[in-house]
Amino acid sequence: MLLGTPLLAAYHPGAFFPLVAALCLLPPFVAFQALVLCSLGHGAAALTAYVRQLRRAPHRCLFRGLSFALGPYFVAHLGDTPTLVAAPVLPLLLIALKLFVR
Repeated sequence: MLLGTPLLAAYHPGAFFPLVAALCLLPPFVAFQALVLCSLGHGAAALTAYVRQLRRAPHRCLFRGLSFALGPYFVAHLGDTPTLVAAPVLPLLLIALKLFVR
């Protein structure tokens, strides 16, 4: 059925994502809701930390973090698990790039 694609190495199921292992104990619907909320929450926190590194006012940092997590792109893709799981990685990569350049 998967045409030779290994299940554990595939991008879509996210079998090796640490949060997936913790959510295996919950019922599927509750686990998916928790995964979505945790991913968007971590994305908002990571972008807030990144904007804070740029020396912006705290209320502006929080607004930008929430705008990132609850913006139209992620809200439109709530059923696309890989996009939501990868969301917190983007601001973390920006933080790492800024530290590397500094």
